[in-house]
Amino acid sequence: MRRILVFACAVVGAFLVLSISSCDGEMPVAPDARPDIGADGMQAAAQPATHSVTGQGTSWYERGGNAGWMIIALNARQMPDGSVKGNFHWQVRTREWGGRIFVKVSCLTFNENEVRMVGQASQAMNPNNVGKWMGLYVEDNGQGSAAPPDRIFHRWFGPFEEEAMLFCDGPRPEDPEPRELVAGNIMVR
Repeated sequence: MRRILVFACAVVGAFLVLSISSCDGEMPVAPDARPDIGADGMQAAAQPATHSVTGQGTSWYERGGNAGWMIIALNARQMPDGSVKGNFHWQVRTREWGGRIFVKVSCLTFNENEVRMVGQASQAMNPNNVGKWMGLYVEDNGQGSAAPPDRIFHRWFGPFEEEAMLFCDGPRPEDPEPRELVAGNIMVR
């Protein structure tokens, strides 16, 4: 019994050391993409959506030799009149840098199990990014343990709204290939 207890403590200790060292002492936080609730939000919540995308997930992020975790949470819907409501929260944490951005969705395009969305940052870890544009592509590959992993792809457009809208209305991004979620689930309805 004592060996099992020592082993369990060692595993938990190793996990904590790796978690802290991979995040420069800061544990990743699960993002939140709950819709804004106000008078408009209450009225929109009462309307049935024609399409929606919800969920959250974690993926491995690597750029220029710098690697870490990317976490996404999203909740967006297209209303019967064609209007769009919702948000997504994107967060990345590597050894060298990290960032968080909360995006209010303004364009949402559905194609079977794939969704493209763009919007402007309403909150950001770097205040200079508020008001800038970000796009997200998600692919729902089914539910349950037998389904292949869902996939995500993000693109930063900065101040370029026109490019962001082309991304939202365009074909699935091919370069780079969307990343598979290692945890989480995205649902397109």
